[in-house]
Amino acid sequence: MRIFSVLILLLWPIVAGCSDEQTQTKDKESFPTEEAALTHFIENESPRDDIERVQTSQGSELFIVRSGNHQYSVYGKANENDEHSVEKLTATLSLHNTNSGGAEFTSSRGEEYTFLVAKKQEGLATTTKPQNEFHPIFSDDAFLALSSGHNLDKAQSGEATNVIQATETLQDDSSR
Repeated sequence: MRIFSVLILLLWPIVAGCSDEQTQTKDKESFPTEEAALTHFIENESPRDDIERVQTSQGSELFIVRSGNHQYSVYGKANENDEHSVEKLTATLSLHNTNSGGAEFTSSRGEEYTFLVAKKQEGLATTTKPQNEFHPIFSDDAFLALSSGHNLDKAQSGEATNVIQATETLQDDSSR
């Protein structure tokens, strides 16, 4: 009984530290305007990273962030209770030892996307299934395909539905 009591005392801080409330909340700063949220994102969250703004045909505004040695992440605007933020939508994708890679994600508005990013455009048209339309980003230093839906695991033939309406480099090596 004494050993059981000691075990409970030793394990109690571990169990208490894993409450459901702590694991369920997102830690993000919110701002009264979209402009303030974007400024904070650029200046404080990604001050040394390359950032490309992508407007989609569905009206979403996404941000492709490149950090380090070709490591890519997708961020998107979020709006909750008239508070604005920019949140990370994908894990970081590293293209250190490969030419291209991709991931699927869902925006804060519930829209599903698949993004593919590549360091070089040569050979991409024949290697991606379904076929994707790649756009130059980061002043033609990388290439992006963004399509509607989650389609990485689907062996479709034909073309994926491109949703890139416009891109703009907000920050890159030459702008710092």
